[in-house]
Amino acid sequence: MAGRYRTISQLIQTARPRQWAKNVLVMFPGLIGGTVFEPQAALAFGIAFAAFCLAASGVYFVNDVRDAEQDRQHDTKRSRPVAARTLSPSLALVVGGCLVISGLGLGFAVRAGPVIALYIAISLAYCIVLRDVRGVDLVAVASGFPLRVIAGAQAGGISTPSWLLVVVFTGALFVVAGKRYSEAVVFGELRARIRPSLAHYRAPQLRRIVLAAAVASVASYALGAAASYDRDGRVLLILSLIPYTLVLVRYAVAVRQARGSSPEHLLRGDRVLQLLGVIWFCLFAIRTLP
Repeated sequence: MAGRYRTISQLIQTARPRQWAKNVLVMFPGLIGGTVFEPQAALAFGIAFAAFCLAASGVYFVNDVRDAEQDRQHDTKRSRPVAARTLSPSLALVVGGCLVISGLGLGFAVRAGPVIALYIAISLAYCIVLRDVRGVDLVAVASGFPLRVIAGAQAGGISTPSWLLVVVFTGALFVVAGKRYSEAVVFGELRARIRPSLAHYRAPQLRRIVLAAAVASVASYALGAAASYDRDGRVLLILSLIPYTLVLVRYAVAVRQARGSSPEHLLRGDRVLQLLGVIWFCLFAIRTLP
C-alpha cells in the first residue's frame, strides 16, 4: 500500500500541478469580452482549462523521460522521479500518453481540440528536436501561451483580439529568453551539459532578445488598449498598462541579476511582483466605465 501511494505521489510530482497556473490564459478572452462569469461560458472555459492541464502534464512525462540523463546533472531537476530512478520511464510514458489523449478529448468537447492538438504537436516536437534549433526553441515554447488564449476563445465561442495574442506571445518570449539568459549566467561553462540548446547562445544575444520582447509587448499592449479606448471607452484597460509595464521592468531587473532561471519561484518569492500582478489583473478584468 505504501508503495502505491509513493507511486501516486511521484506521478503527481511529474505532472507538475504548479505549472497549471499558466492555463488560466484560456480565461482571458472571456475577461476581455465580459462573458467569463456567464454559466455556460464559464463551464466551457473550465473544461478548456482542464484540457490544457492534462495535455501539458502529459507532455511533461515525455519530457522527463527524454531529459533524464541531463536532469541528473542539474541541482534541482535531479530530484524529478524519472531522473531519480524512482519512477520507471515506461510507466511515465504510459501515463503521459493517457493524459495527452484525455486532454485532447476534453478539448474537442468544447471546440478547442484542434488548437490543443497543435499545442501537443509543437510541445512534443520541441522535446524531440526543436529544442536544439537556435531561435526556434524560444519561439516553440512561447507559442504555447497564445495557443491557450485561442483555445479559450474557441471554447467560449468568442473572438480573440489580435493585439492580445501579440502581447501574450511577446510577453512569453520575454520570460523564456530571460530564463535562458539566467541559466546561461548561472551555469557558465556547464550550461550546454544542463541544457544543450544554450550552447547556441551567448548571454548578450539572449539579453537583446529579452529587451526586444519587452518593448514589443508593451508597445502592442499600448496600441491595443488605445484602440479599445477609441472604440469602447475602456479607461481601466489603458491604466492596466502601467502595472503591466512595471511587472516587465521588475522582472527584467531580476533577469539581469540572473534570478530568472525559475520564473515560478521568482514570482512566488517577490511580493512586489505579486502586488503589481494583482493590481494589473483587477484593472484588466473589471469591466471599464463607458
